[in-house]
Amino acid sequence: MPDRDGFEDIEDHWVIDWLNEAKAEDRLLFRTLDAEKRGIAGQRLGALLRLEADEISVGAAGEMAGLTRSAFHTVRRRWDASHELSAVVPFATRRSRGAAIDLGDVTAAVLDGGLESREIALARDLIQKEPQLSNGALGRKLAVRLADGSHVNGMARLVQRVRHSLRLQPEALRRMYGRSLIVDNTAIALLVEGSDGPECSVASLVTERASGLVLAGEVSMRADAPRAFRNAVRRASAGVRELELDVRAPGPFGCIVVMPPGVSAPDAPCTEDNDESEFAYVDSGPRRYGTRTISTLGSRIARIRLVPRYTEPGTGIPKLEWGHYREPLSVTDADGVLQLEIGRWNKRILPRLEACGLAGSGGGMGQLSATLRSLAAQLPKG
Repeated sequence: MPDRDGFEDIEDHWVIDWLNEAKAEDRLLFRTLDAEKRGIAGQRLGALLRLEADEISVGAAGEMAGLTRSAFHTVRRRWDASHELSAVVPFATRRSRGAAIDLGDVTAAVLDGGLESREIALARDLIQKEPQLSNGALGRKLAVRLADGSHVNGMARLVQRVRHSLRLQPEALRRMYGRSLIVDNTAIALLVEGSDGPECSVASLVTERASGLVLAGEVSMRADAPRAFRNAVRRASAGVRELELDVRAPGPFGCIVVMPPGVSAPDAPCTEDNDESEFAYVDSGPRRYGTRTISTLGSRIARIRLVPRYTEPGTGIPKLEWGHYREPLSVTDADGVLQLEIGRWNKRILPRLEACGLAGSGGGMGQLSATLRSLAAQLPKG
């Protein structure tokens, strides 16, 4: 008798057998889909498995999957390339505003905007010299350097775009990597099961700014965000060690820390003797959440939408009509989904770091570890 734990609504034994042998990530993804998507994914998966076993023809498989010929061939190509559940899940294709940052088009977008090369060159120079500064601070410096009446907000947006384009340039990435971290809190479009019904979950995130690599994240309910915040910092330290992501580089180093709801910044930031990091704590204003992460990554981490306006208690829940996970999850499952999507996000970034000699090089303890260790020592206990 096949094991159907967590898949009681599935009747197709082909699908059940595949899920029993599937990776934990695929089982988690299937379990957390809403009923409609589970049904469609199971239908497509059953058709593809039968086709691979020569049980049915291509035409019959497409009909069983409920797809047109061209749509079935698209799904089949994705399945053949990965044999992962995500190949058959009907994820929404509508893109929200600012949903993703296409690094390949960033420089072209800047140039197409009619900006002079002098502005771009100055922005690139400022970013590489002081990558630990915020986009706003660099935008103000750029406006002063240009001395032509350029608006600071416009220059900050230019800095953001040029900063993204530098991720594709190995020399620039080597120069900036590890010099600026963002530790942030933001609500995400995953509902969790609360005592009074569904509520929006909060993700505590640690991001390396130059590369856009998400070093760690942890999901919690709003009331438990301070604990998740501390855990995310610990997870980041462990991840830096395990993936050999640390660097020894000349300073200065910056760490922008957005405190979770109800937690004040440390009174007297302290650092270790070997740590040259400068910590900037932000603990006031509801608009502080997620802003810096979105300016670095866009409004999604893979398929998870960031919804900062719902971070504080009492702010309701977002509309999820274009989300991928509509049903309320346990906090454990929601955290599992976040880890899955962080892995998906980082999959395109790690090869770039490896090619630059910044990952997997066995560099030992460096500035990232020192910064995270100092931050962990400063955060309120509890």
